[in-house]
Amino acid sequence: MKLPFGIGTVEDLYTNNEAGSAGYFPLGTGTLWHSGIHINCKNKTPFAPLVPGKVVMYRISKDYKKVTLPEKISQYAHNSIFSNLQNLYRISPKSTSVFELIDKNQTIDVSNSFIMFKHELSIDSLTPNKLIFYTLYMNLEPAADTDVYSGTKIEIGDSIHHVTQDNEFSLDMVGIPAINKGTRYFDFVLILDKKLSEYRETGKNKRALFHGVNKNVFLHQRKNNEKPVSEVIYVPYRTEYVINNICNEKEGLSKEIELKSFRIYLKTKGDLEGSDYKAQSQYKLLDYSTIWFSSRESLDLKADISTIDKKFQYLHKTLNDELEKIKGSKVTVEFVTDSGQPSIRIKNINNVMKFWVEDSEGRFAQNENHFNENVAKNTEVKIFHSNPFSYTYSQIDTSDDLRKQIKDINEKQYIDSSGNVFFEALGKYSSYFIKEKDKDLCYKNAYDWKEWFFDYIPEDSNSLLCGKTSITENLIEWYEKLRKNNDWLTLALAPWWTGPYLTWEFLKSIFGKNPPREETEQMQEEFRHCICTHPIEWDAAVSSEVAGKPDKKTDEETISSRYAEFLKSQADATDLWNGGLSKIFPSNSLHFVHPVYFINHLEKAGAFEFNPYKGTTYAGVKVVNNPGFAPYLGEGKGINGYAPMTWAFNGTTTASKTIHAGIDFAIDYNNVGKIPIHSLIQGFVIADIDYGDDNFGNCILVQSSFNPEHYYLVAHMSRDKPSLKKDDKVYPGKVVGYVGNTGKQYTVHYRKA
Repeated sequence: MKLPFGIGTVEDLYTNNEAGSAGYFPLGTGTLWHSGIHINCKNKTPFAPLVPGKVVMYRISKDYKKVTLPEKISQYAHNSIFSNLQNLYRISPKSTSVFELIDKNQTIDVSNSFIMFKHELSIDSLTPNKLIFYTLYMNLEPAADTDVYSGTKIEIGDSIHHVTQDNEFSLDMVGIPAINKGTRYFDFVLILDKKLSEYRETGKNKRALFHGVNKNVFLHQRKNNEKPVSEVIYVPYRTEYVINNICNEKEGLSKEIELKSFRIYLKTKGDLEGSDYKAQSQYKLLDYSTIWFSSRESLDLKADISTIDKKFQYLHKTLNDELEKIKGSKVTVEFVTDSGQPSIRIKNINNVMKFWVEDSEGRFAQNENHFNENVAKNTEVKIFHSNPFSYTYSQIDTSDDLRKQIKDINEKQYIDSSGNVFFEALGKYSSYFIKEKDKDLCYKNAYDWKEWFFDYIPEDSNSLLCGKTSITENLIEWYEKLRKNNDWLTLALAPWWTGPYLTWEFLKSIFGKNPPREETEQMQEEFRHCICTHPIEWDAAVSSEVAGKPDKKTDEETISSRYAEFLKSQADATDLWNGGLSKIFPSNSLHFVHPVYFINHLEKAGAFEFNPYKGTTYAGVKVVNNPGFAPYLGEGKGINGYAPMTWAFNGTTTASKTIHAGIDFAIDYNNVGKIPIHSLIQGFVIADIDYGDDNFGNCILVQSSFNPEHYYLVAHMSRDKPSLKKDDKVYPGKVVGYVGNTGKQYTVHYRKA
């Protein structure tokens, strides 16, 4: 049986039978355990897939499966299982690397039901490429305990069903999380059918999204000019033209037209050699006296070449010059009328004529391929020798504050009297204009994986786990001073002082072999990128060791070796992207992506369509094990420091549909007022407010010392323990308050925004 993306067989990749070494779940590791993330659920409630998709593989069994646990497992396997199962084992008296089952006949009920969806996300109508990925939902409630699958195409049984492309179907709901040892949860894995780097788009397939006005782009203001002088000309039937520019203003639509060629009819007698003319045959041009601009003699618009009518002046000069050039040469007859009148076309005339017209009614149309168009009939046209809706654009002083106000760029073109093209930059309070050449500098490609997945730092990352630049700044400057002073003794002791990883060699391994000293600021930013990639992976036990005693002069912290190791684990996780997924998995295998990381970046790229169905998509995200795309500090007892992310930024609350401003980190109710909240930034408290039982409850607002435009809200703190007050200093590792349940909330948590 083939996987939906055609990479080997199911048997080749993992075992899905009761006796297999990988246990019940696809992608298993250890005896019964798997890779992925756990999503805990309090209630027996159906949940929807993360995004709409088609079912490509599934197994929905009728009942739970009773499994006898292995009597002995390795220490590695013991560390990989859940804490409620770890308690069923004890260290073997014969070997500390072996764990024995306490109750030799211990059994557990497990679910082997799963569903895999295929998702296709179109970038936009102009781009044929699609992002294709698969989501796998495991540990689903068996059919006997739910009616979710009633009336669907799901076939109940212990067999794995591979759905062919012709028979793919959708499901509004994935199912209900199964219950295991008193805990209800489901397991989630996100899989790509090729490496992320292979999704990179080039050329016309790129979709640009507004990124911001950088320091190399200047904004302009404009003022209206007087409308230029106009005149009326004749444009003959079947005249070829192209549209060079379009200007869409409030006053109307103007276009710059360039005429390319004419079809003309010559006088029968004496103009061409011969008398019996045939289409597509060649004849010598002897003379030209009278010409017509129509396909029927009865509707001819006649122009005597010797007569200069003002409306034909440009035709007279152009045709006279062109016909004189080819006089005596053979020309091809394009068309012959019923009366024998021959026509020829004067083609490829350079710069026949350029002019501007007001054309809101669309007389001069342009097809989507930008080919030459033909005038539909002989017509009089009011023309202008410059744009009738032109403006003068003047550059203004473009400050950083003004740049930040620009939220998008209008796609309409605006053209000044000199033919320069401008685009409207939509500001917070008013509109400005930028030059055409600067437009690309304000956009980033939505699916350039290098920018969006490898280099991109979310705009709000400082509000998550950033603000650690002070650590790197001091370390790098410190090392620079030591090296300049040849203080090799201190350098030799540096690993002991700062931990075994935050050494100069370690920094060089991240930034390159020989990072120039003048690039210190860039190195700080890159290191900030490394330690801020996975904000939900914060370990409270590690962070509690950060503080030590602050320096009285700088209010900055010393760093512990364990915390240094944690930072390195995050940097290593980031580096995996730079080397591609082959660093983790061999080639020709599945490509895993950490779901939270993947979702975050797709949201930023504006390409993620959340599921419209009612029901839980994902909540209570808690990283338990994953294939390397987030730092991993152990499971079981070591997982206690992980805070479940119960609600994400900008998610709508189920009742009021209001936007949620921040990320909530939940704890057990019994720990109210016991767990300290450590600062991750350096700054000072600008406000301390207690909203009572409404809004954010007991909260503080902190302003960053490094970037005054960055503010940090810590909400729902306990009132039973002291918290910082206005004007208090804040530094990394300092306790700002304690986790509580104040304000408007439904469980014990604190919010970070």
